[in-house]
Amino acid sequence: RDVSADLSRASFDAFSFGPSVRQQHAVFSGGCDVWVNTSSETCWQTPGWKLPPNGFFAKSPKHESGIVLWGGCRIRFSEKRVYNLL
Repeated sequence: RDVSADLSRASFDAFSFGPSVRQQHAVFSGGCDVWVNTSSETCWQTPGWKLPPNGFFAKSPKHESGIVLWGGCRIRFSEKRVYNLL
């Protein structure tokens, strides 16, 4: 939900397809990006993660969320980036 909240406050900037129309990348203001793989058969290697069929990865400056492949396993996660200022 955190990434969704960040995206709800961002404006839509750009859209592009990956290797096919089933792989899509949307860019939003404020450093928010969403990659979606709607293919039911093909994985897609994005700059951050390998997306399984029907997987996605969304990121904002403070949050990340996705259904991705990690070590050959399909995982889902949502995390808040925490920075320690020294």
